Amino acid sequence: MAETDLRKYAVVEKLNKMDVDLIDVQPTVDDSAYAAGDLMFNPIEIPFAAAVNGGTAILQSISVANDDALTGAFDIILTSNDDAPGTLNNAVSGESGLSDANADSILGIVTISNMVDVGGCSVGSKANIGLVLKAAASSRSIYAWGIAQSTDNPTATGGYKLRFGIVKD
Repeated sequence: MAETDLRKYAVVEKLNKMDVDLIDVQPTVDDSAYAAGDLMFNPIEIPFAAAVNGGTAILQSISVANDDALTGAFDIILTSNDDAPGTLNNAVSGESGLSDANADSILGIVTISNMVDVGGCSVGSKANIGLVLKAAASSRSIYAWGIAQSTDNPTATGGYKLRFGIVKD
């Protein structure tokens, strides 16, 4: 268990030490129709999500934009490693599936279920998440992969953009 030292920093020092950042990433998706439960995208690096190697951060928000105006829900799984859970556009359970070691590195799951068609594209977001993230000992990165929860059919492999709002500790 981690030891907490409440006297290490004064309140002002601790608040001034924290850094807020927006980190944009663009996952690669398969450009054919999905079924609910299919792997939507393999792990994509969220670089410098932690201030130091093995550091922690708090995920506050995720914003999503899609070039195809797709409005289906999907899950974003956050993890401390980039081990692929399977093959794009195949069910994550069964053939794809995670090993116990990979499952142990999962930090949390966030569902994006409010995608809205705004004309030529769609947007959605999840705010006030408050999920604690921890990078691997030799890294400052966190990784994210996606599971489709709809039957959306992207026309381009780079049509999704993800923006992570992170408070680094």
